[in-house]
Amino acid sequence: MLRAVARNGGVVMVNLQDVLIDPEKASVWKALSTTVWNLGWPRTPLAGLLDHMDHAVAVAGIDHVGVGSDFASTFFMPEGLTDVAGYPNITLGLVERGYPDDAARKVLGENVLRALSKAKATRDRLRDSLRP
Repeated sequence: MLRAVARNGGVVMVNLQDVLIDPEKASVWKALSTTVWNLGWPRTPLAGLLDHMDHAVAVAGIDHVGVGSDFASTFFMPEGLTDVAGYPNITLGLVERGYPDDAARKVLGENVLRALSKAKATRDRLRDSLRP
């Protein structure tokens, strides 16, 4: 997967969670999470995620909310979101809740792109100010 991402010019976002980078902890985490999963841990309805997003939008504003998955390190995802193929369920949920298309696009990725663009501009400005 790393080679495929590199071939396509992508970026791999390295997760900072210690259970993913420490092999001793990773095996313990896998055993614990598998045990909990097998005990019948109930899935959270997608509506719970959408409620959470609604709250974040109400508090922070539509320009400051995005989707942050943790598909790599958890089994405990809401219904319909076991992998990235479930993202259309988020889109549909936002539309059904009355989010205009432009607002849904912001939450689904445009806000992150804007933030990254701003970070790059800041980096460039700082780099240029340090040049003799």
